[in-house]
Formats: sequence, C-alpha cells, structure tokens
Amino acid sequence: MSLLLGLYSAPSLGLGGARTACATSRAHACMQQQQQPGPPYAGPRSTPLLDTVSTPNDLKGFSLAELKQLSHELRWETINAVSKTGGHLGSSLGVVELTVALHYVFNTPADPVYPHKILTGRRERMPTLRQAGGLSGFAKRSESAERARQRAEQRAQQEQAQREEAERRARASQQGQHGLQQQLTAAQQTHARLRAENAQLSAASQSARTSAIDRLVDTVDSSSPGGTVLSVAAGPLAHFNSQYQSDDASRAVG
Repeated sequence: MSLLLGLYSAPSLGLGGARTACATSRAHACMQQQQQPGPPYAGPRSTPLLDTVSTPNDLKGFSLAELKQLSHELRWETINAVSKTGGHLGSSLGVVELTVALHYVFNTPADPVYPHKILTGRRERMPTLRQAGGLSGFAKRSESAERARQRAEQRAQQEQAQREEAERRARASQQGQHGLQQQLTAAQQTHARLRAENAQLSAASQSARTSAIDRLVDTVDSSSPGGTVLSVAAGPLAHFNSQYQSDDASRAVG
C-alpha cells in the first residue's frame, strides 16, 4: 500500500523532478526524454523504461521514481493503442499505478490469490482449495467465471456455426432435388412429344401406303397383258396393308 501511495503521490502524467532518481543504467534515456518532452497531451516521444519490460520480474529493480515514470509511459501506451482499435479505456487508465504496484510487490502469478478467488465467484469452492479436483492454490485462469463464460460463448458460437452449415447444406440439397425434378419433368414432356410426333408420322406413312395400293388396284385392267396377275395379287396386297397398319399401331402405342 505504501508503494501504491508513493506512485500516486506525484502526477503520473507529468515528468516531475523525481526523474533524477533514475538508475545509472537508464539515466541517459531518462534525461533525454526529460529534455525532449512531447507536445501537450501527446505523451512521451519514447518509452525507455517500458521498452525494458517483458515480464513482471523486470520491474523488481526499478526505483520508486522509475515506477512513476513507467506508469506514465504505460498510461500513454494504453491511450495510443485504444485510440486506434477502440476498447475499455477508462477502466484501464484507472488501474495503471495499481497494476504496476501489484506486479512490483507480488510474484504474479505464482503467489496465492485467495481473496481474489473469493471475490470472483469461487467462495463456495474454497473448502476444495489445493484438493484433488478443487481450486488451485495459485492464480488459474481456467477457474474464473469469466473464463467459463468465454468458453460457453465459444461453444455457442461453434454450435451456431454448425447449425448454419447444416441449414446451408439442407438448402443446397433441396435446390438440387428441385433441379432434378425439373429435369425429370422436362424429359417426360420430351418423351410424350416424341411419341406424339412418331404417331403422326406413322399415320401419315400408313395413309400414303393405303392410297398407293388403292390406286394400283383401281387402275388394274384385267383384259390387258399382266392384268390378270395384278388382279389376283390385289387381295394379298390389301391383306398385307391391313397387317402393316396393325403393326404400326402397336409400335406407336409402345
């Protein structure tokens, strides 16, 4: 708490005279930034302290003045990021010094955080602490209610995507069946049309054959040479013509 009060004791957005307490290894960078401040509300031109931080352990060697400057750089780093992408700015700016102090004092996430567990929906499960299948003795993201909510949202999104895919496939199948039905109907119509045309052609052909035989029989002169033969053949020709008509009718029906 004393460290947190110390971080808040000086304006975190200003450079302040406490910058002279920077460690020797970073004195040059701190002095350079102090001599070249950015325009109003533009933040620092460089972030020499933040550039050296990759894990919470990197904070352990900072002095109080450096922690204040780190908070200043961290705040503007957050502002610059959120101004481009959007996000939760106010709540993040309100805990800059708190976050720096917690990571400086505690060994996160290795330190136990039992009060945090109690306040984040795990109070009823505290009797299972450090037991098989119970709560972990340390910070564990998978235990939090927020993590459970995120997993539930992910499952809901996956189920929604699966439903949409199933609906898309069902629509495609229905469209395919409709297309096949249209093709079948068109084929049936074509078959009926071809049968009708075939019947018309057969009728026309039969009419032409009948007319030709009738004309031949009518013009036979039995008194002329060969006429007797044609007269005798007229009966079988008429019978053949009748039989041919029956065959044509059978083919047309088939």
